[in-house]
Amino acid sequence: MLQRRSLWAGLAVYGAALALTALTYPVLEASGGPGGPPLLWGTWVPIAVGLLLTWFAARRAPQQELEKRLDDVLDGHPLGRELVWLMGALVAFLAGVGAMAFVFGQIHADYFVLAVPVARLLFLFVVPVLLVDRAGFSMEGSSTGMPRLAMGVTEPWRWVGMLPVAGCLLALVLGTGERLTPVPDGVALGVFVALVVISVPEEIFFRGMVQTRLERLTDRWSGIVLTSLLFAATYALIGGYAELPRAMPTGGQHDLGLSIATYGVSGLLYGYVWACYRNMWLNILLRGGVITLVVAPSLQIVG
Repeated sequence: MLQRRSLWAGLAVYGAALALTALTYPVLEASGGPGGPPLLWGTWVPIAVGLLLTWFAARRAPQQELEKRLDDVLDGHPLGRELVWLMGALVAFLAGVGAMAFVFGQIHADYFVLAVPVARLLFLFVVPVLLVDRAGFSMEGSSTGMPRLAMGVTEPWRWVGMLPVAGCLLALVLGTGERLTPVPDGVALGVFVALVVISVPEEIFFRGMVQTRLERLTDRWSGIVLTSLLFAATYALIGGYAELPRAMPTGGQHDLGLSIATYGVSGLLYGYVWACYRNMWLNILLRGGVITLVVAPSLQIVG
């Protein structure tokens, strides 16, 4: 009953956010951030394509065997307690962004943008790994096999997830093709650094750690939906501190709704790909590809 309520509550929030966004902005024109592509072609259609391809590609995959391996990895982990630790790390990240932005801003006015990447690396990667993985092993004697399962992928079928990744990115290219113009020197390096700094810690934190535990405590789709909403709320809260244009929703009191309509919807695909393949490389490639295609044309960097 709790699982069903969690899922329906999450879907209700999505429905309200999408309705608010559709009523507030022209869907064919509104973007998820300054200079970003339209919501319809830049987010909703590519994500729908990715979800459909993920479902199609994973229909006959031996997912039960993979889930059994995941259960073995998590056996002995205090999942509820670890989820509390993870939420504490997320709160520390949000608080740390503001504090670090102030400190960096005192050094130089332009340095405040360093707050998010530094806080992200510390509170969404280093601290969670120590608390959830290493601490779980040293204090509980639990397995630390999650990195091997998620990143040491040797089964060919777990790479079939490249189909939805490629399909989503292709749909994004076709939907926003007019924006994909040559960019100034230095942008490519900047985007590469950005996608590594953003994609790796965030996908490991939100999908690999938070969603995995929520799935076990509720069910698959409740975990996906709840994690995606948490992901969207995080970006709504960091707002103008975010280092990339797409990460700054514009809409005043509608920031949360717009963030759910962009980051939340995207999170559904990231979460579904993770749930089907447990292959973190696919999530990093997908997230990094989306960041590159959406953000690169919007950056104003002169090499």
